[in-house]
Amino acid sequence: MKVLYIAPLPPPINGHSLVSKEFYDSIVSEHNVEVINLRKQSLKEGVDSIQRIVEILKVLVRTFFKKSKTDAVYFTISESFTG
Repeated sequence: MKVLYIAPLPPPINGHSLVSKEFYDSIVSEHNVEVINLRKQSLKEGVDSIQRIVEILKVLVRTFFKKSKTDAVYFTISESFTG
């Protein structure tokens, strides 16, 4: 099965990225997994910078083009409203 995996992966190392990595490692050997990494380039919270807004837009564009080529989509929930 082809899976589109949308989640934060380390680095940076935090609880959310570690759990996402563990789950990714458990499915990658049995499925064709394509990753869209939601990691933040920094640990700064929110969308208070142009850089973070650009990161979010890139994720949305990649997701739009890849979602139709997969059998399943795994999308982890965010820790906050702003991602």
